[in-house]
Amino acid sequence: MEIDGDGGGGAAADAEERGRSELVPLLEAIKTSEVLENRIALINQLEGSSQFCVDDLGPILESLVVCWDDSTCSGLSHCMLHKSVLQVALKCTESDATACLGQFLTLGAKASSWCGKHLIWFVDSIDDSEAVQEEEHNSLCLEIISLTLNISVKLLPMAAKCITVDVVHTTGDFILELLTLTESSLVNKTIHGAAAHVAKAAPVFLDETIKLCRVYCEAAKSDSCRMSMPPEEITVEHEVPDLTSNVTRITTCTIQTLCKIGTYAASSGGSQVALLNVSWKGVVSLLQLGKGSIEVKSYLKNQGAVDLPTSSSGIIGLPVHALASALQRCEIKDYNAIDGKSIATMFKFSFSLINLYRTAPDSSKDQLAQQISSMLDIISKVRNLCAFYQMEKLTLELHTLFMCSSGNPKAALSQCKPSLGCFMSMLGHLNYTEVDANALCSAMLDLYHLLVRERHWALIHLAMSSFGYFAARTSFTQLWRFIPGDAALSYNANTGMDIDENGFMSELKAFLQKEAALRGDKWSREQTRFLVSEGRALKKLVETASEIPLAPEPEKKAVISKDANKKRKIPDGIGEGMTLLQNGLKVMRSALNETDSAELKDRLAAHLSCLENAVSQIVSFSDKI
Repeated sequence: MEIDGDGGGGAAADAEERGRSELVPLLEAIKTSEVLENRIALINQLEGSSQFCVDDLGPILESLVVCWDDSTCSGLSHCMLHKSVLQVALKCTESDATACLGQFLTLGAKASSWCGKHLIWFVDSIDDSEAVQEEEHNSLCLEIISLTLNISVKLLPMAAKCITVDVVHTTGDFILELLTLTESSLVNKTIHGAAAHVAKAAPVFLDETIKLCRVYCEAAKSDSCRMSMPPEEITVEHEVPDLTSNVTRITTCTIQTLCKIGTYAASSGGSQVALLNVSWKGVVSLLQLGKGSIEVKSYLKNQGAVDLPTSSSGIIGLPVHALASALQRCEIKDYNAIDGKSIATMFKFSFSLINLYRTAPDSSKDQLAQQISSMLDIISKVRNLCAFYQMEKLTLELHTLFMCSSGNPKAALSQCKPSLGCFMSMLGHLNYTEVDANALCSAMLDLYHLLVRERHWALIHLAMSSFGYFAARTSFTQLWRFIPGDAALSYNANTGMDIDENGFMSELKAFLQKEAALRGDKWSREQTRFLVSEGRALKKLVETASEIPLAPEPEKKAVISKDANKKRKIPDGIGEGMTLLQNGLKVMRSALNETDSAELKDRLAAHLSCLENAVSQIVSFSDKI
């Protein structure tokens, strides 16, 4: 028998019509039911029905919002009602719910707010004698929080596609409530088992929130608005419902919550790696979207209290590098938020890293050296909040570290020298006595001798910049003591062998004059012409070096050896030199990016690219040895 092609479609339409005719009275019964248990049963019936069509979502969500009871929890039945409501809402997200996004966000905000209040009520009202009886209640509360987080993961990608003032405003209310709930569940540990339970769902929610913030920030920028992170506490209330203020509100609150969750994860002994990764990476990426106040206090607290076994040094290093990276891009406007306890924790953490470096195996020293370097960058940024005795003790610890290291450990420490130079320059702000017996003065002399002896051109630049800043601010009068006779700039520039006693001071003077010119608002034509000529000379030097032919190796007879297939170890000096080269190129590239001279950028950018290519080739060659 031949089947009519429209028969299947007609049957589906009839089934859909029957389902809708059954849905309408069911929703009405749910809204009008006054017995809590009956309402729960009706909602469960709704959740067990077939998949909802798009046209049904509006009436269903309207009924769910009506059913939500914002009053203080009255017991298990109250929580069971809310669990049933959220299960239906989660099922609704399986369909295209974009048209009902506002209703979803309203329900989600209600759920987050109620859960937060429930956590407080639960802790305050349940004493030890009732703890066993309330285990089921506790479990229900955790399920409701997880359902709310899972629903948010479905909603936030939808919100990223609907960027209007009203939607962003409603989304902000929803996100802020959920961030508060997540933080309360994890950090404040207000309910037994909440942290471990929520930690499973939180990373995905936080990642989606970070993605949404990026989209919103780009939308605000395209709307000809400049992002600005306000230092004051962010509240749910706001006066001007414009796009930029709402985006700023959401992004700032997200950063603050990520900081707190990140410090919690860092202090969990390595058990919350997923939370740690998403929180710290999120902080850095969001801070890079706009300049402004940074939650330094949140970064620094609890890091020094964390146990630092060698095996976990990589985990602890993530927030350290994140903060150091963020501080390079952001201006700290509110130093009052950083208390003495946070600063003490920062120094305690630094001392722990240095002590750990001394006893760690060589395989871990490179990573620890990176963390020490990052901590020196952080301390340099907040040096005006540091006490004299803290800076003195750290200087003495660094002196012992650098002066007593040799071999492979010393090669690993070479990557710390740029950060050491920055830290040393900050010592110019200290007041100290100028006597031979002073341990601090002796340590400073040795460390500056170490820096200015460096003959790599990039480190020469950094050492001169550091010493110039230090010399301009220090109360120390015998500055000649900081310069050893074999300082790099004391050597004859042509021969590289003969030492000129006046060479260092003349080179330092020329260097400082160039630095002053680079910091000027406007460059003269003569200054620009001079820098261009130096760039050409540098290019010529590189080209000449690259054209030097390699001497042919004498023919050797093939010798079969058991070591023939083994890779030869690169000498420490080559690896150290490559690190310095790469650091120097980063400094030059950063300086070029900061200048406003378009002509200088056009002329020098190509030369820098050639240098970077040359360095890459050397690195590639070294890797093949």
